[in-house]
Amino acid sequence: MNDLDAILLESGLEGLSFGCKPEFVVSKLGDPSESETDEDGDLTCLYEELGLTLTFWADFGLGLGDIGTERPQSHLRGQQLVGKSLDFMKAFIENELNTDVTEEDSCVHEDGHVQTWIEVDVLGITFWFDDGLLYLIDWTCEFNGEVPIWFGSKEDVETAEEVSAPVLVASSTPIPKDLLECWESCYPQSPPVGFLLRDAYPELWVRIHSLPKSKRRPTTDADYVTLLERHNVVATEVLGESSLCAVLLLGSDQTSETEMSELAGLGVRFEKLCSLPAELWEGKGSVFREPTSLFALAVTWDSGAFDPLLRAFADRRVKGLIVELEEGCVYAPYNGGADLFYDSESDRDEAIKRHQAWLPT
Repeated sequence: MNDLDAILLESGLEGLSFGCKPEFVVSKLGDPSESETDEDGDLTCLYEELGLTLTFWADFGLGLGDIGTERPQSHLRGQQLVGKSLDFMKAFIENELNTDVTEEDSCVHEDGHVQTWIEVDVLGITFWFDDGLLYLIDWTCEFNGEVPIWFGSKEDVETAEEVSAPVLVASSTPIPKDLLECWESCYPQSPPVGFLLRDAYPELWVRIHSLPKSKRRPTTDADYVTLLERHNVVATEVLGESSLCAVLLLGSDQTSETEMSELAGLGVRFEKLCSLPAELWEGKGSVFREPTSLFALAVTWDSGAFDPLLRAFADRRVKGLIVELEEGCVYAPYNGGADLFYDSESDRDEAIKRHQAWLPT
């Protein structure tokens, strides 16, 4: 499974984002070979045939918080590392990860073999060696010493009746009751659907591509780094840092709130807001194949805090947009870039000048 091989620091694996829940993992990988819940309520699942150990943290609603991989094909920054020597890895950490080893320790087992481990605290990653050769890479969501805010607050989770059961943390920001009315006042000619908004308001719209040379999909760690950098820049520019926003995702009427929340990868619960008008999915001129609902989550936008969601957009796990709730500016990512909607033509024109290198070629 190639999507289990790319190690993405801060985000998890290409196919398993930090914050996802045990039931999502089971739906993707099947039942684990072994599982155990410790005294703190953390759930550890071993997938022996896949060479993965996954730990779900009770303090954060049983969101995936720690991954260990022994897969020989696992790669970080384009390098397959399992089997590499201790000296090679120290050089890799210094030259490729641009940081230093925080701690190094070792022990000698009864059978004489030596186990060594080196930690890089700032990246939340530990490399384990057996007789000098790397056999296990373990990393957590605690990037730069902090747990991403998309896990939800520890206090929210501790108020749940059953911490040991999968918990989706509710957003601390309520969805405005007049959200749809606010949307209609800003965009009366279009529902909150990116490609329809583009057709209705071309004078406010600019598109950027996620990757150089208009490459459609990320295929390497470096691609994802570039993608996230670009999307965080333009999303923050359009929405505003620390601004109140609504994430609006599209899903089948049959999709549950739990399913949509799992797909988004933020560890917080989306609310099914409404069904879209029937003319969008039936009869001539329909744009959807089936009845479609709108799922909503109120958030405070902070650059870098929503990378799992941006990856979900890029990987086509979710479709939708984010709207800033004061001026109505919109960031609508898709799997090749993002459509941006400003509140004036002049702002749109300035954005085109700033991002010439990122525009479609």
